Amino acid sequence: AGQPAAKKMAQTEWDKVRDRIKENAKRVDIIAERDAFEAWQQQCGLPIEPRYHDDETGYTDNLTGRAYDRWDAWLARAVQNQE
Repeated sequence: AGQPAAKKMAQTEWDKVRDRIKENAKRVDIIAERDAFEAWQQQCGLPIEPRYHDDETGYTDNLTGRAYDRWDAWLARAVQNQE
């Protein structure tokens, strides 16, 4: 019976990233940032398919790990630059 509570308390790194992205997404123009991020990804030869788009956070968390990590860092930089 104690297992669900223990599981709820142990937040994974993935959950932390997703939560951070959700918070940072509220603080920037998410569509403009996503467009700029995708232009940069394209220049790097790493285009992102529109099926991963989410208008609230930029991308669904089904985006592959490395791209999702880069998006996390991109958003953090965008938030810092506007403060």
